[in-house]
Amino acid sequence: GHKQAEEALARRSQELARANAELEDFTYTVSHDLKEPLRGIEAFSGFLLEDYEDKLDEEGQRYISMLRESALRMRDLIEDLLQLCRVGRAQESRTSVAAGSLLEDIRRDMDYAIQEKNVDLRVQAGLPTVTCQATQMKELLKNLISNAVKFSDKPQPVVEIACRQDDGVYTFSVRDDGIGI
Repeated sequence: GHKQAEEALARRSQELARANAELEDFTYTVSHDLKEPLRGIEAFSGFLLEDYEDKLDEEGQRYISMLRESALRMRDLIEDLLQLCRVGRAQESRTSVAAGSLLEDIRRDMDYAIQEKNVDLRVQAGLPTVTCQATQMKELLKNLISNAVKFSDKPQPVVEIACRQDDGVYTFSVRDDGIGI
């Protein structure tokens, strides 16, 4: 009985691993395939706005702006999906990562969104160097900061990144003064 249960568990584990790999491949393929029609939506909505702006009333212009914003949001979601697939595919090794410079990279990546929303991004001085999977750490922090920026309802949102250490364990925090969940 015990041996049979172990064999059944091992088979289930292999089936699950295969199903996960297939799902990951499917997600990656679909995400890639969605980028092409999205480029069309972005391009043609841009042409409409440029070439027909004077023929559209304010509401028509607003609709096209909303269409373009939706396309940009969709592109961000597709990129997030692709990034997630890449992280899942490549089991990145752990390395020493200076959290401060990682956050500077994120600040540069998000510069447009930060300036557009007039965000006061406050990063604690002297953040530690930690051993982690750099890509996953960057994606995690970037997503938390991105959500804080995206869902803020203040004229000058404040987003604070800090870290504390307890018994050799680092705890990072991303706080904002937005609406909350």
